Amino acid sequence: MKDLKESGTEARFRLAAFRAVRATSLLLLHRTGTALVVKVVLCLRITLSDFAPDKQGLQPPTTLRDIFLRAVMSFQWIWSTYCSLVSAHDLLAVVFVSVLGWDRPDEWPPLFGSIWDATSLRRFWGVFWHWLHVSLFDAYISTGGRTIALPAAIPNWGGGGGGNLGKAARALCMFCMSAMCHAVTNRLMMGKANAAAEFRFFLSNYVICLAETVFVGALLGWRKEDRHLTACFAFMRRLVDYIWVSVIMFYSLLPGSISWYALPLDSESSRWFAVRVCT
Repeated sequence: MKDLKESGTEARFRLAAFRAVRATSLLLLHRTGTALVVKVVLCLRITLSDFAPDKQGLQPPTTLRDIFLRAVMSFQWIWSTYCSLVSAHDLLAVVFVSVLGWDRPDEWPPLFGSIWDATSLRRFWGVFWHWLHVSLFDAYISTGGRTIALPAAIPNWGGGGGGNLGKAARALCMFCMSAMCHAVTNRLMMGKANAAAEFRFFLSNYVICLAETVFVGALLGWRKEDRHLTACFAFMRRLVDYIWVSVIMFYSLLPGSISWYALPLDSESSRWFAVRVCT
């Protein structure tokens, strides 16, 4: 028992040291990155016209300046979300595991997966992005499906095993519930739900994920294991995969998922304005 207690104490100490260092590093990197974004935006001399309706759609930007601004803001949104959630998760893990001792280290697994595994939009959402809501949504979907007798109509509605129709239907419900939760959060934080933009973003991502599964996997053989490919071809395929995900995020993220963004008008810190970047 003494050995087990010492082992548990050591694990809690290791978790506290690692999570505290990572949270501090991410917060510092986020602060530095935000300062760089501010400098970049100041150099671009943005105006409200840069966020006019014609700049918010899925059509390609027409100027190099538009492309650069959109790329910076899309990356900053993903990076800031990652930093804030991981830092908060790490600090809470330190409190509940190492300080209070209420939880075990294994009850606080990593919040995000590896970005190197995001080789498709489907893997971006399913492997890399956080799963804070997945278990809760999955429980509601399963319960709701049983209530209205969906298992008999849609194979694999209850999870596990085969049944592509059931998996597609569950994924659709998951994306719709995510859009609804984001709209509710927008309403609480900003006074406007922007539900149409949220559903447009999540449903467009669902359609693309479905297309990847149905068409890309079948036609291009993305499901083949890397060991069956030459090293050069495997590297090139992975590079194309990352470019594909980046392009999709570039065109879909800004119009749909960023509701408000604080941007500087000039070098005076007092002159900031909040810009709505979704319709």
